[in-house]
Amino acid sequence: MKLHTKTSNNSLTSYLTTAVTVGTLASSAHAAIVSLDITSISGPNAGVAPGSFNSIDMSTLHSGLSGQLQTYNGIDGKWGMDVDSGAYFIINGGPTSPRNIASGNPIYFPNYFDDVSGRLLFRFGGNVSPDFGAGSYIGFHDTNGRLGWLEVTWTSATNTFEILSGAYESTPIMGIAAGAIPEPSTAVLSLGALAAGAFIRRRKQAA
Repeated sequence: MKLHTKTSNNSLTSYLTTAVTVGTLASSAHAAIVSLDITSISGPNAGVAPGSFNSIDMSTLHSGLSGQLQTYNGIDGKWGMDVDSGAYFIINGGPTSPRNIASGNPIYFPNYFDDVSGRLLFRFGGNVSPDFGAGSYIGFHDTNGRLGWLEVTWTSATNTFEILSGAYESTPIMGIAAGAIPEPSTAVLSLGALAAGAFIRRRKQAA
């Protein structure tokens, strides 16, 4: 029994060492990816009352961003999002044409960015975007060229869109994959390794 316990502990130690090493490398490679706080734009139609719109500074989502984001819920025949003050979204070129980017696909320059009014909206008058199902992303860059993504859904039958999450690359001009999120920090991984080490020592003493 003790031999089995010792072997298991050695395997666990080896696994944790490998995990910490790999995690540290990943953290270094993606340390500049920052998650967005979407509290102010969460819920159906970004929390905007029917027949209304809302405009927020993108710094509300994270202090490192700049530009304006507007969200519409049926006012003037508009549903969806638009941008201003030097922020841009990736579009397909025509009215109500936000580009649906699949998870893992790159967001980079020179994608077709445009902030012309109405082009990112899901519905604008008689122009309607195709539905955005699960795993759909929209790419953006802010006033200073920081690239990022918003995870969104859109159901044309009910005129309902929702912003589920978001992140951006804090280094201007540097690309980001749709859906990419920050890796666990080295500090968190180190604390996990220390806790596991303490657990192993207790197991050895108990054995």
